Amino acid sequence: MPHCEHPSRDDYGTGCRIAVHAEANAVAFAARWGIRVEGADLFSTCVPCLACAQLIVNAGIVRVVAGEAYRDPAGENLLVSAGIEVVDLKYEDMIRSRHEDDPVL
Repeated sequence: MPHCEHPSRDDYGTGCRIAVHAEANAVAFAARWGIRVEGADLFSTCVPCLACAQLIVNAGIVRVVAGEAYRDPAGENLLVSAGIEVVDLKYEDMIRSRHEDDPVL
């Protein structure tokens, strides 16, 4: 499908309502091709929204690594309450760069 050709956010700040988020696309792709995701890690630009977090929980993904927060924390809250590890990639990179000479990291 072609990319949407409208502003990224509407007047209510809810974002595009016709696009499918990358996390949902990844879970659907895996299901279509018979790729098992139970126990997998998911890497995403943003922490998933609530709808994507629901898919992630039900798919059995155990860790989400994200580069930035999503505008609504409901997805992250659900992931954490479901026992899914949520890793802030920027924070991890910052810690790693502080300890570049540390062989443990």
